[in-house]
Amino acid sequence: MARPLRILLIVIAAVVVVLGLAVAAFAMFFDANRFRGEITAQVEQRTGRKLTIGDIHLSIYPVLGARLRDVALDNAAGFGDQPFAQVGEAEVGVALFPLLFDHSVQVKQLRLVDARFALAKNADGKTNWDDLLKAGSSGSGASTPNPSAPSDSKTTSSIDIAGIDIKNAAVSYADLGTHQQYEVDALNASVGKFEYGQPFDFKLSFTTKAAEPAFVGDVALSGKAMVDPATKRYALSGAELAIEPQGKGPLSGGAKLSFSAQADLQAGTLAVTDGHASAADLKADFSLKGQGLGSDQLSFGGPLSIAPFSPREVLAALGHAPPDTADKDALKQASLSATLQGSAKAVMLRDLKLTLDQSHISGEAGIADLKAKQAVFTLSLDQLDADRYLPPAAAKPAKKAGKSDDKAGDDAPLPFDALDSLNAEGSLSIGQFKLHGVKMSDAVLRLRAAPGWPKRLQLSSKLYRGTLESTTTLTPPSAPPRVAQSLRLQDVDIGPLLTDLNGSTRLQGHGNISADLTATGRTAGALKRALNGKLSAALRDGAFKGANLAQMIRQGQSGLAGQIIAANADSAKQTDFSEMSLAATITNGVMHLDALDAKSPAFRLDGSGSLDLVHETIDLLLKPTIVRSLEGQGAQDTANLEGLVIPVKVGGTFAAPSISFDLREALRQRAADKLRGRLEQGRERLLNRLFGAPPSNQQNQDGKTP
Repeated sequence: MARPLRILLIVIAAVVVVLGLAVAAFAMFFDANRFRGEITAQVEQRTGRKLTIGDIHLSIYPVLGARLRDVALDNAAGFGDQPFAQVGEAEVGVALFPLLFDHSVQVKQLRLVDARFALAKNADGKTNWDDLLKAGSSGSGASTPNPSAPSDSKTTSSIDIAGIDIKNAAVSYADLGTHQQYEVDALNASVGKFEYGQPFDFKLSFTTKAAEPAFVGDVALSGKAMVDPATKRYALSGAELAIEPQGKGPLSGGAKLSFSAQADLQAGTLAVTDGHASAADLKADFSLKGQGLGSDQLSFGGPLSIAPFSPREVLAALGHAPPDTADKDALKQASLSATLQGSAKAVMLRDLKLTLDQSHISGEAGIADLKAKQAVFTLSLDQLDADRYLPPAAAKPAKKAGKSDDKAGDDAPLPFDALDSLNAEGSLSIGQFKLHGVKMSDAVLRLRAAPGWPKRLQLSSKLYRGTLESTTTLTPPSAPPRVAQSLRLQDVDIGPLLTDLNGSTRLQGHGNISADLTATGRTAGALKRALNGKLSAALRDGAFKGANLAQMIRQGQSGLAGQIIAANADSAKQTDFSEMSLAATITNGVMHLDALDAKSPAFRLDGSGSLDLVHETIDLLLKPTIVRSLEGQGAQDTANLEGLVIPVKVGGTFAAPSISFDLREALRQRAADKLRGRLEQGRERLLNRLFGAPPSNQQNQDGKTP
């Protein structure tokens, strides 16, 4: 038995040796390049593109493999002469015996060197790989596998890849319709031993280039991954992404992201843990849990926080100069915390807490409709001094009479087109607010805007012991856009308001102001020239600062009588009034007084005229009428001036108004009126005596019996 067994082993060994020699001989003498023409012809027949192969080398034992060099595939018609794909060298090898006997694929090597892919999309939306997808799906003639059919004994039972190595690859993408271009260059990738259901190491690095916005940077990604198609489970652990821009510019300090993630597509769940991100002096921590993956019931959420940072330093790191603010200590500290919640249709930040310097914002904000890009917010702000963030006040040259000092700003286009695309709705409550010196409290700002519909901004607030109600409406862009403004001030203390607004102390009073205005145009200047509407005011217990009209009349009358009286140092340089009302119509940027009525203990005032809001000039005629004695220090009794009307002309510009009146002319007119009255009375008495009219027992105006 021993001898026959030994002979059998020798025969088997001889067969193995012969087979090995045969395989080696086949590998040595078989020339795969003879099939180059047939391969390229088949590719051209199926795709319509020309394939070029420089060299083909096959190996059979112990690894069944192929190595191709200098491979190029032409571009699709209409996309230029540049090849769609070029490969310097491609190599793949599969262990022969496991494939033959165990039906398992054990890839021993997978290499790709100097590969170049040029992807493009034309203005019609067609890509230069559409035809390849159609050719691959329609020309194979293979039937779709039936999952319920018994498995073929020759079907591979597993896939095992010893490693993947990609060196110096490049991918470019050009959108010929939008002229956007992106490029990935110097792409190197390596994957460790790969087997379904088992973790494997991976590394990826490349240089990316973008034309709009311009960016060049190095990207590196590494970590461990797990892929298990059988159970539809996928995982990343210790994933690290680093972006290092080349040269100076945005994100010159780089950006980093690290996290771990697990996805179970069968259960539809996702978990992201240990998330950390840093860029431009910002540091964020996050985690996420999701469910309903792959369905319209997708939902996810998790905490998000940004550590305290300096907005000024962040802007500098992004390549932007920090704004020059009135307060140099503004924009120095900020932080954020919130809970991220989202679905397939919306993304929201709940429990939002945002700090900016001394201001604190809380509430929620986000995108309620991702498809429509609708922003929503409900926020509360404790206090904000907006003047701190405005540009510092600079010395301005004095205005020339009748001319604006900001014509360039008047002619600058306003962003109406951008506002038309705005889709937002929400409210902002503010405890204390200051802007351009004006102080408000308990303010509520409401915004409602949708593309193609009027935009409406409403503001209500407490304001200088009164209330403010304002509504601004913007009609969608037409030819040209239309802006409407409704304003109501109730029981407002006007003096402190004007003082804080522009430093003016000319007018004091307490009362109401209302305005309903409309304007059309695409620039500030055009809006002023097309301004129309109504304006009214009703004030009480007020004063015009800067001139004491009663004292000026006393001094003028005394001067005409040859007396000189000194101004009373104790007398306030102001003209008091008990009540004042005003009504005006604005037409094409010019405000016309419809009615002006003011009352004081000494006189009544009415007026007429206009204010040119475009050229900032004044043309008013005020007519104060004396109603009682204007007795004062060192002056004679002026009771005989009762009923006297003294025209006062107000002219000049908003920046430098001028006030003038002619008391001499008023008195001369008053004397002429009296003389005419006396002459008329004398004529009547003479006619009565000549024609026998009965004598009158009544006294005349001089207190004498005729």
